[in-house]
Amino acid sequence: MTKRSLSALILLLSLAVLIPQQGTSNAAPQAVPTRSIFIPLIAAPVERAPIPTEWIGPGGGVITALIFDPEDPNTAYAAAWGSGIYKSSDGGRTWRRSSQGLIDFDVTTIEVAPANPLILFAGTYRGTIYKSVDAGASWFPSGAGLQEGMIPYAIEVDPRNSARIYLATRGISNNGNAPWRGIVYRSEDGGKSWQPVLTNVGGAGQQDWAYDLAIYRWDPRRVYAATHEHGAYRSQDFGASWQAINNGVSDLSTRAIEPDMRKNTALVYLGVFHPRGVFKSLNWGDSWNIKTQGVSQARVYRLVINPNNKDTLYLATFDHGVLRSTDAGESWSPAGLSTETILALAPRPAHYSTLLSGTLENGLFRSVDNGVRWAHSQQGLNASSVTGIVVPLSNADTLYASLNPGWISRSTDGGATWEDFQQGITDKRIHALVAHPHNPNLLYALSDSGGLFRRDALVDSQWQSVGNNLPAALPQSAQVARPPLHDDDVFQRLFPDDPQPARTAPQAAAIPLLTLAFAPTTPAIGYLGTAGGGVFRTLDDGISWAPAGLSGFSVYSLIVVPGEPTHLYAATNGGVYESLDGGANWSNLGIDGVTPYALALDASTTLFAATSNGIYRYERGNSAWNPLGLSGMSVTTLATHPIRPGWLYAGTNDGAFRSTDGGATWQRTPTELEGIGIQAIYFDPNNPRQIYYATKAHGILRAGE
Repeated sequence: MTKRSLSALILLLSLAVLIPQQGTSNAAPQAVPTRSIFIPLIAAPVERAPIPTEWIGPGGGVITALIFDPEDPNTAYAAAWGSGIYKSSDGGRTWRRSSQGLIDFDVTTIEVAPANPLILFAGTYRGTIYKSVDAGASWFPSGAGLQEGMIPYAIEVDPRNSARIYLATRGISNNGNAPWRGIVYRSEDGGKSWQPVLTNVGGAGQQDWAYDLAIYRWDPRRVYAATHEHGAYRSQDFGASWQAINNGVSDLSTRAIEPDMRKNTALVYLGVFHPRGVFKSLNWGDSWNIKTQGVSQARVYRLVINPNNKDTLYLATFDHGVLRSTDAGESWSPAGLSTETILALAPRPAHYSTLLSGTLENGLFRSVDNGVRWAHSQQGLNASSVTGIVVPLSNADTLYASLNPGWISRSTDGGATWEDFQQGITDKRIHALVAHPHNPNLLYALSDSGGLFRRDALVDSQWQSVGNNLPAALPQSAQVARPPLHDDDVFQRLFPDDPQPARTAPQAAAIPLLTLAFAPTTPAIGYLGTAGGGVFRTLDDGISWAPAGLSGFSVYSLIVVPGEPTHLYAATNGGVYESLDGGANWSNLGIDGVTPYALALDASTTLFAATSNGIYRYERGNSAWNPLGLSGMSVTTLATHPIRPGWLYAGTNDGAFRSTDGGATWQRTPTELEGIGIQAIYFDPNNPRQIYYATKAHGILRAGE
């Protein structure tokens, strides 16, 4: 029996006992007193359905590598920074996580063995190499002999011998002494052990590394490597020995190298980081000529050849999106995604016009017309970094999520599918998403360098820039401190010696905005916390702002006391502060030895702080902070249950925890979040038993209390 049927039966029984009972004899009816019996419906043992724990997206994230199965064009693999490996079985339309066995989820490269597509290899940042022998279903470490702390950039498997693998890395020398081993490794036993085969590029005193590798399919003895600042190298004996091949190469900042895979051809292409052009060789790399038409201003990272038409080439660039050549590299033209930094490209075998592209700041795209048009194709690829969640009251099927990086996403079906919702926003890095307390469809997006944006989701067609009088970016000399998990610069970690491309660097248009809190009972009043610029106050729903103290501080969290619109608390990089007059004056509440990242108030207005070393509670009577638990953990977000007194939820860089006794004890919940960074915790206003966890690189987890 369903809950609805059971409720209906109880209602009928209740009505039945309210009807006066009358005799059935032929005697004249007598007046009998009626007695009403009340049976409360809630007395029935109606069991509530449990809320399933499920990952709901949105898709996206930092996509570092892409590859198709060479024998099955429906199968593709994507490497996502912080989230591991994903697999598609429909040509890149939808994805599912395929990371079982991985310990390190910062995957930088992935490769399929051409002779046996069941075998895959993946490299992790400052980690090791993992191997799969079941098409990605499971993974195990396979990196004995590799230098500890190396960065793997490319893996190549011999097309005829899956036991021979090459690895391009960046490593470190032996305490500054030769040999400089972090260049190219080779394995002859399927990845069980590795030996350095290309060392001391440029001389024993030089510190160089390799970004790319390529093997000529028809003669696997011929192996190529592109090094950071010493140009191209070639081996003609399976990597046993190497020679520099830079005759005609006027720029040695090589990043990508690729031979034409047609039999008996001697074509090889070489891409460089500095904006010069693409080099082309007609004699296996013995000499090179530069090609500049349409490509002279691009910083190249990857170069791929269309397997269906070898005269069609694609470039993944840091600053010009995707570039395409249809004349074997003689000239180049834009092929879309011009505002993106491209880290990966993968043409689909047997499908001339279809290719996938992975970006640094905007997830995964798919084109079916050779790059003329692109659209997100990342359903199920839940690798996004979510910084904020909004669920409007009375509309539980609609969700909004802010991403950093990755704009804003919206779902209108409870998280089953997501769509881009960033029209009008000029910054891909959103630190927080906030709904107005009296209009849950009026949204505010706090960006890193583009300022404050506002949108009425039911009225406006796009986001509007608001925030008159907010300051421009701080001087470069000013220190800008952001909370942990919110400022993970993947580009600088992957390419620490390369200057950031202009489109990924901060635009210096506005000061970074970190947190926004409206006064619950006076919603026109709001307070904005910034990175390095203190607090600002609005009296008109965010249209205009004025300074409200704590100048020079980074403000991570703000809380306005209910019923007291000028009484607020601020968590800053200098401690916890309190203001009783709307920010005109502040007093330091004296939390020492830790950095507070988030604040929370319970129903009795007890103040809690999430810090770099656990949870603290403020005892107003003696003006002291008492530790409550999670000592030794960096707690990045904190929330009190809206209807259960004494229940606290904490997000850390190692999952989420709950306390049902005011913080005295803590339990990990849900277990699916173990090892995952949490950036925000949000209760569904339509059902407070339903909780959303915003994670660093796994999207949103929805769970019950």
